[in-house]
Amino acid sequence: FFFHKRQQTSPQAPRSSHPALSLSSRIEQMHASAKKKTNMRNFSATFVAAMLLFSTILSPRNAAADGTSTTCDATSGENCASAANSSEKVQLFTMDHELFNIVNRFQQGSHKEFGRILDAGTGIQSFRWISTIIQQGKAGGFGELAASEYTAVTASEDIYKSVLKEALRIKTFRDGKIIYGNWESGDKSYKDDTQEQILQGEMYDTILADYLLGSVDGFSPYYQDLLYPRLVQHLKPGGRLYVTAIEPVPDSDEGDADVMCRVRKVRDACILLKGDRPYREYPLAWTLRHLEKAGLKVIDHETVPNYYDHNEIMRHISAARSTLKSFPSEALSTEMRLVLDELEEESKEKTEAAEGGRLQLGFHYVIAAELPVGEQDDQ
Repeated sequence: FFFHKRQQTSPQAPRSSHPALSLSSRIEQMHASAKKKTNMRNFSATFVAAMLLFSTILSPRNAAADGTSTTCDATSGENCASAANSSEKVQLFTMDHELFNIVNRFQQGSHKEFGRILDAGTGIQSFRWISTIIQQGKAGGFGELAASEYTAVTASEDIYKSVLKEALRIKTFRDGKIIYGNWESGDKSYKDDTQEQILQGEMYDTILADYLLGSVDGFSPYYQDLLYPRLVQHLKPGGRLYVTAIEPVPDSDEGDADVMCRVRKVRDACILLKGDRPYREYPLAWTLRHLEKAGLKVIDHETVPNYYDHNEIMRHISAARSTLKSFPSEALSTEMRLVLDELEEESKEKTEAAEGGRLQLGFHYVIAAELPVGEQDDQ
């Protein structure tokens, strides 16, 4: 596992003879300690301790008694040693995700490897994609798409835990590091604080901002215009920044897809009434402008139509329903529940009547931007 330089000489933890605790319990213990820390140095030490716990879980003492090959259970930690030593390949990311295929195609056009890659707003999908190109590269595949190591960053505690578990499950936790932190920390152009910047001095050949822009408002309100200049600090000259995002859902639509426009409004209203901040997406044109303002040269961009079937619309309705118990009054919660019930019924009718059971509304987009050689020092 690639730790900060000051931690690379840490001694190997002794293997424990005690039965392995569940991985989720160990992560909870680690987080209880980490949340008490106020700077990245103390947090990094806690993170190292968590990874040493992983090495305990991987001890042969926890392998199946008969030595047979079994699947590593990331939740309980059972049989992980047997799975790690098995010749059976763990299923990673199936390369049929349209947006990541576009990223791959853009990268092939650069005639460069992904190299050292930063997943600036990690999640399960982006982490699986990065893990795939790293493991395929080790096997001698992917050629120009090979990646050597990763760093994955998230400001969401839940996503942080999920990605840690996924790294253990697919056996890529030794290929990089996963950080629970916020890009605003220590950025004095945003606010005056004494926190240390995450990844200070770390440089990467490739940075992926996978749906990161839209999530910023939920964690660092009004930081969107500073996001790309902050990421550019970690991009090597000649390196590439890839942005994936979704065009904002419009306020209304003339066709049947208008039901999704109304679902989005109600969902965001519910999140606000709960006391949280909803995500806020930004248009392609806005993103292109701000990438150029950050000193990047936009190489290419591509859009992919966005479709909503009933299950996808229900995902947004369910997110809204999950907030009702936190509403300021029972009467308001009851009325909003009726609104959501009506939207569920209408969305089912509209999608069943649509071609292929899907409503087309808006698009996703992918942008490839490059830092010209000689520009990074001027940022």
